[in-house]
Amino acid sequence: MKTMLYERMQNWYRTAEANGKAKGEEIGEAKILVHMLEKKFGVLPASLRATIDHLDSEALLKCSEQLLTAKTVQDVFKAS
Repeated sequence: MKTMLYERMQNWYRTAEANGKAKGEEIGEAKILVHMLEKKFGVLPASLRATIDHLDSEALLKCSEQLLTAKTVQDVFKAS
């Protein structure tokens, strides 16, 4: 019985750890995107920062790629 409980707790811990790591990576990706956008276009409005904070990892990567050729900040978020 104790072994089953221990295994279940270990499984929960691993799941929570993986979820936390993924969320931390998304936060870091968003922070870098904001930094690069501000270097290229100047200070971002709070509403745009909020939008970026809610993007998943895949969307953040796509925006980061679009930033390379974007002429405006709006170009970065087209179709994302």
